[in-house]
Amino acid sequence: MFERWKTLRFVDRAAVLHRAAALQALKTGNPVDEATSTHGPVSTEAALLQLLQQVETAFDHGARLLMGGSGIERPGSLMEITILSEIKPDNPAFRGEFFGPVVSFYRVKNEEEAMALANNSNFGLGGSVWTQDNARGKRVASRIDTGMMFIDNIDWTDAELPFGGIKDSGYGRERSSLSIQEFVNKKRVRLVSLSAPPRPAQCTQKSAFQPVFRSNKALAQVFISCLAINNGARR
Repeated sequence: MFERWKTLRFVDRAAVLHRAAALQALKTGNPVDEATSTHGPVSTEAALLQLLQQVETAFDHGARLLMGGSGIERPGSLMEITILSEIKPDNPAFRGEFFGPVVSFYRVKNEEEAMALANNSNFGLGGSVWTQDNARGKRVASRIDTGMMFIDNIDWTDAELPFGGIKDSGYGRERSSLSIQEFVNKKRVRLVSLSAPPRPAQCTQKSAFQPVFRSNKALAQVFISCLAINNGARR
């Protein structure tokens, strides 16, 4: 499972372009050789074609292309690292998912607007908060509607921690003790302590029946018992 990671930063366009320069320095090559490759391929050729179409559609609907947007001419399903900005809510890219090296930048005025934008999504798998203030990071992370949040990291998974999302990103959890419960058939056995049913005399006398009915904790059982006795008397 993956999630669209909206990048919400209080930065200007110059800062974005500065980061873009660092991204352009990444190298493509043998994906298993970290010494020669820091930018790998997407999963399949079909995935690459879908990414290129998504970027083109986003551009046609008014998004601004700050970097990349094309495939890389060499063996493998490689795509340039791409940065999109000025994405409006009516743009398909606003609610779409890019399964590849495509980043969406959104400019917001303040923290409240940033959280509202992040939560305005059909998906809710994971997200990250980048900050030098840990208290602020925890506060923001607690208000983002996702199954997982990471502070100063984009992803961090351990076998003992639950993994999963909300909204259209699924339900339930993998890993941790919660995932073990998915393989267990749970059975409920509940012991209920009930008072003895009323004597026949209590059921035939209306004045005697009412106090019993009001004071007995198992009202339904008293009523059923009296009903059965009265029906038997009518026969």
